[in-house]
Amino acid sequence: MGLKRGTAVDLLIVAYIVFRLVHSVIHIAGINPIFRLLCLVIQLGCLVALTVMTF
Repeated sequence: MGLKRGTAVDLLIVAYIVFRLVHSVIHIAGINPIFRLLCLVIQLGCLVALTVMTF
């Protein structure tokens, strides 16, 4: 059956916001930059998926 398109969009947006906040917390706390990079990669994946879904 799968997810409805609106639900998938909502989940991608929530994931993007959560990982944006995590990225900021990691940056402020001075934690290992590799985790910041991982957050950025996940954010990029969310944005690419959202862009692809518009076509």
